[in-house]
Amino acid sequence: MTPIQFRNLARHEASQMAEMGAELFIDTFGHLYTPSNLQEFLDRVHSPKGVLEDMDAGRVYWVAEQDGRWIGYCKGGPVGVPIDVGVRKGLELKQLYVRREYHGSGVSHQLMDLFLKWAEASGAEDIYVSCWSLNHRGIAFYRKYGFEVVGSYIFYVGDHQDDEWILKASLARIPTTQNS
Repeated sequence: MTPIQFRNLARHEASQMAEMGAELFIDTFGHLYTPSNLQEFLDRVHSPKGVLEDMDAGRVYWVAEQDGRWIGYCKGGPVGVPIDVGVRKGLELKQLYVRREYHGSGVSHQLMDLFLKWAEASGAEDIYVSCWSLNHRGIAFYRKYGFEVVGSYIFYVGDHQDDEWILKASLARIPTTQNS
């Protein structure tokens, strides 16, 4: 196998990103929702149109790939969670997913490091991320970077309501390369 490569998503790859985003969301959370709620969410968020709208709104995607196969991605951009960021400049890590067979390989940490370097270059002071309150693996990952719960809100998948936590970390205090 060749080494894992990391790069930014190009606009012409919106369909491929939508496909992978939907696949990884279904693999991770699909069992929680009715087919109609899941499909409504996928059509809105993980569609080529949704990806392009994100890019037009200033969100940036990073892709991890190996041997031509996409194995994970993350997306960051303006803060979209319902919280008052105050006077400090904040950015949000919007999504970070890696295929199951790559869990524990360090790919998620490398994607996070790319996002953090971009956030720093963008002048961010605080980083926000939202995470389902029962996603213990995700919460543990973010805590390694110093994130703390600062709020909560209802996240909709169709008309299904999930309790979502808002986590925040000061960029100046976030260690990079948490490969552990």
